[in-house]
Amino acid sequence: MIKVAATLLALLLYASVHAKDEVLAAVLDGRWTYNAARSVQVDPDLEITSTATGSVLLNGRTAAWTPLAAGSWQVETSVVTLHDDTLTRAIHSKLPDGSPFERTTTYRRTGHGRDLVGHWRSIKVDTGSTWDGFIISTAPDGVVTWRIPTDLQVITGPFDGSDLPVVGPHGPTGETMAVSVAGPGRFTYIKKSAGQISDRGTITLSPDHHWMTEVTWEASQPQRKSRLVYERDSG
Repeated sequence: MIKVAATLLALLLYASVHAKDEVLAAVLDGRWTYNAARSVQVDPDLEITSTATGSVLLNGRTAAWTPLAAGSWQVETSVVTLHDDTLTRAIHSKLPDGSPFERTTTYRRTGHGRDLVGHWRSIKVDTGSTWDGFIISTAPDGVVTWRIPTDLQVITGPFDGSDLPVVGPHGPTGETMAVSVAGPGRFTYIKKSAGQISDRGTITLSPDHHWMTEVTWEASQPQRKSRLVYERDSG
């Protein structure tokens, strides 16, 4: 009898905590739009090296550098421009949903280096007119649906710290997101790629629940944090 009572108590406590998390997660429900003016983005550092054969490596990876003009190169989908100890990397393309994507990152050389070769630290990120944001909804059973419209991606499941697959238009992307409730209006998350932790972050709502602040960083560069602010759409 004592064992049955203890089991029932454990189930009731679990249900109570689970129900509480459902309520706390639901405060995120709505459509959120990125606010560039309130945000401070930080891109990962760049390490540009050269090999004995003359190849230029970007963060240890071989990339094709096609000259465009003096001090300017096409590198994959971006245009890299060098001026003294300042380097810019501009990307103009389309997102999976077909909308335009703009991102220009300015870097400053740190330490020694010559021409492109050296360590570069991002000092400014400009996303232009690119729309960024997401839509969150919570079902009565506590299952959260987190949609990223521009990337045609969705994350579905409870915010209980379990790894939830990030699903794209062609199925799972190989990435997962584990979100945990840290308190009223506060959440933490761990993002993994191929099972390895790639990013960590925190999410905090303003007292009026109108603003969401995400602090995020790459696992390999925990000292380089971005502060991303989103506004809840009123419509």
